[in-house]
Parts: sequence; C-alpha cells; structure tokens
Amino acid sequence: MVFDYRFRPTVFATLLAMAGFGLFASLAIWQVNRAAEKQSLQASVERRLSMKEISLSTLNADADDLYFIRVEGRGYFEKGEDILLDNIVYQGAAGYYLYSLLKLDNREERVLINRGWLPMGKSRDEMPMFTTPEDHLVVHGVIAKPRSRPVVLGNVDKPNFENEQVWLYLDLDYLEKQTGYSIMPFVIRMDANDPLGYVREWPRFDARISMHIGYAIQWAVFALVVLVVFVGVNMKKTKKENRQE
Repeated sequence: MVFDYRFRPTVFATLLAMAGFGLFASLAIWQVNRAAEKQSLQASVERRLSMKEISLSTLNADADDLYFIRVEGRGYFEKGEDILLDNIVYQGAAGYYLYSLLKLDNREERVLINRGWLPMGKSRDEMPMFTTPEDHLVVHGVIAKPRSRPVVLGNVDKPNFENEQVWLYLDLDYLEKQTGYSIMPFVIRMDANDPLGYVREWPRFDARISMHIGYAIQWAVFALVVLVVFVGVNMKKTKKENRQE
C-alpha cells in the first residue's frame, strides 16, 4: 500500500500559526536588540572606567549621565555628618555603608563619599566603630547613583525616622534640608586603594547581556515549534491508488 502526503491547512490554523510565529519571532528580535543595547552600555561603562580621572572641583555636577566616571576630590570631611546606610549585606553578614560628607576645595558644594562596608554589632543598638579624619585629604573614586527609596517602606516620609545617623535609603534633597549644604546629585564610591575607608569590594557592572541572548533563543525556539507543529498537524496522509494501464 502506498501513501501520499498533502499539506492541507485550514484558514483558521494558518492564521493562528502566523500569529503565534509572528509573536514569538518579534519577541526574539526584540531581545536581540536589547542585547545589542546592553552590549553598547557595557562598552560605554568600561570605556568610562578606563578614562583619566576628572577633578570634582571643576566637574559640572549638573551634566547628564556622569555615572561611572572616575574622579578625584580634595577637601575635608564635615564633622558629625556621617551616615550609616542600613541593610547592606557583605558575604552573608549584615552591616552598613559608611558615607561621609566631603567639602570640596574651591567649591561650596559637598559630595557624599561611600567609604565602604562596616559590620553590624551584636544588636541594632550597638553602632559600628569608625573614625572620620578632620585633616585635608584627597579622595579617589567613581561616580554612582544614590540608593533609592525602597517601595516596601510604605508611608515612611524620611530616610532616618528611627535613628538620625542610620538611614534606610539616601535622599539627597532631605540631606540638604537637614544640613543646610548644597550637595552634588550623586555619590562617590571610594577607591579600594584609598586610605581611611573600610571594606570596598564594589560589584562589577554587569549589563546582563547573556540574559537577553538566552531569552532571544527561547523565543526563537518557540517560533520554530509553532512552525513545526503547524506543518505536522496539517500534513494529511492519504492512500495512493495504483492504476494499471
């Protein structure tokens, strides 16, 4: 017995397959484009980190997109203006980031310097020990975004509602009102080689390019599955009759 195979899709099945294939293919292309964007972002960040340091005394603090630029600041730390940023975990241990407010030479603005991680005491009532120098100093580091307000805080209207020195997030506008100083709209992550800091194993920037590539492959596979199923379901097997002359 001889069989013949014919492709006989219905209009509905064709439209459904076209919609599914088009959807998954467009999602795959979108993720490929996102991967390309993230690749460009990663290259831009690495290029900035490799550039020569810029002096904070001459930097235009209002310029757009200053993050990941290496900078140098000269001045002194304001006495009594240190901040402990809460809920910072390092190697599984709870602790704080220590921020000190640097008064820059030749400028009226101050800038927050992230001096690194400090471990929490045996209880939350036990504050970590640290020292803040009063002498003139030079700070090297990288411009970074301040830690924003977590959504889970609900109706909390200020970052240090429990303790004046312990902050749950960084609010530079609130800090300006509290101190009366003009403060630059970013923070500086102190270089790991600078003295007067604490644990500074800063996370490396990762644009997560591989994640978008993985998603692109996933959506492309789904598009291929739709195509294979469409062909397989609509391929009809019929018996072929042998005709004798």
